[in-house]
Amino acid sequence: MTRDRRGFQYALEPVRSLTEWEMNDVARALASINTATDEQQDRVNNLSLCFASARSEVILQRQNQASLDIDAQRLAHTYMVQVQQQLVTEDEKLRHMQRERNETFVRLNDMRKFADSLDRDKESAAEEHDQKVAKQAYQQADDSWLQRLHWKTNRDQD
Repeated sequence: MTRDRRGFQYALEPVRSLTEWEMNDVARALASINTATDEQQDRVNNLSLCFASARSEVILQRQNQASLDIDAQRLAHTYMVQVQQQLVTEDEKLRHMQRERNETFVRLNDMRKFADSLDRDKESAAEEHDQKVAKQAYQQADDSWLQRLHWKTNRDQD
């Protein structure tokens, strides 16, 4: 049930609106960070698969060859080192993105808590306003009743 709250003005409405806008901005930023983090995770996973595949291939070649081909081993080792370095770099980027995502998530939760507290405060202030309006209405009704009673007694005395 909605009440007629004409005349009610929440003093912190500008802060509440600004918080809502900022919260929406942070939520959009978090969505972008989540997308970028997922893409980075895919890159790390692909590099891990490349490294594991290269490693398996080298092991398989060693097992199948009776004599060791030094040049092939050197090339394979160079490739594996490059992939491993890329993997380390991309993994560090991923961890940085995950930290940023976690910090943004915490910030968004803090903003939501603050916005919720403002909403509760606004509702509390509105309830106080409703009680004040109801009290004034009751007082006016009492005053009106007393005036009518006074007029009636005065008229009856005349």
